[in-house]
Amino acid sequence: MECNKEENILVWSQFMKPKIIFGSPLEKMDVMDRSHFLVENLLKLYANEKYILVVNPQLDDLKFYVSFKVGATSLSVLRSIWQTFWLSENWESKGNVYDQLANSLMELEDRFDDFIQKLKSSKWDTQQLNLKVPKEISIDDINTF
Repeated sequence: MECNKEENILVWSQFMKPKIIFGSPLEKMDVMDRSHFLVENLLKLYANEKYILVVNPQLDDLKFYVSFKVGATSLSVLRSIWQTFWLSENWESKGNVYDQLANSLMELEDRFDDFIQKLKSSKWDTQQLNLKVPKEISIDDINTF
């Protein structure tokens, strides 16, 4: 089959669901209100993670943004992907965004270890995960809360 190479009809990223944008600084995320109060709450919510995930619920398709903190690892990237997929499968369009993020973090805590065990039982070497953390680390983990 031949196709015009100039047309982006088969660009892989168009088929990737959910849409995840990694390494995006908080100030560039086209999400809900970016008030000081919201940012402070997100920092508190993600205090135990090496990333912050937010979602733009106003589009037809959900769009997720992940900012990584200093010290993020491949496991941090995998955790953010797991949380994103859980959210995309369980998203309630009428629900409160912050509450849904909080609920997804509880699910992550409850179920991520089981996910890792399933990877291991499928012969994945979880010590050799090679998920690159974007170089644009935008959040320095400040424990001021």
